[in-house]
Amino acid sequence: MSKISETRAVLDSHGVIYEFMEHPAVMTVDEFRLQQVYGMGIILKNLFLRDDSGKQAYMYSCRGEKRADLKKLAETLQTKRVCFASEERLMRCTGLTPGSVSPLGLIFDTEREVTMVFDKELLELQGRIGIHPGENTATVFLEFSELVRVLEELGTKILYI
Repeated sequence: MSKISETRAVLDSHGVIYEFMEHPAVMTVDEFRLQQVYGMGIILKNLFLRDDSGKQAYMYSCRGEKRADLKKLAETLQTKRVCFASEERLMRCTGLTPGSVSPLGLIFDTEREVTMVFDKELLELQGRIGIHPGENTATVFLEFSELVRVLEELGTKILYI
């Protein structure tokens, strides 16, 4: 079963209403803007990070056009610094590959090793968000509150900063 199929099955089992769109593979928000599906929701930028000790992994999400300030993020998380985690750790924790990083990847984090960190501005969103369903050849559009609900029901630790 593909990551997309598994993700859709989880969303369906949690009663999430969503729209699913396939498109050519995209690696960045800028590449996504070139797709015709842009405009169907607010696209999120998603980064897979680790703390300075390498012990804690984070999935960080903010609006696609926002610059991620990793120095400020580290201060807020009370660690010396955060940096990108390795591709190997991304695969081990979520089964995802670079370019497919998404909060929906945390449904595959069965050990609950990754803390989800949402930019607090996302709490004020009106309308749907767009995120990858485990592969970068599709986008799922859903309400932010529904994403949060599913992650909470799965036992994911969530922070808003």
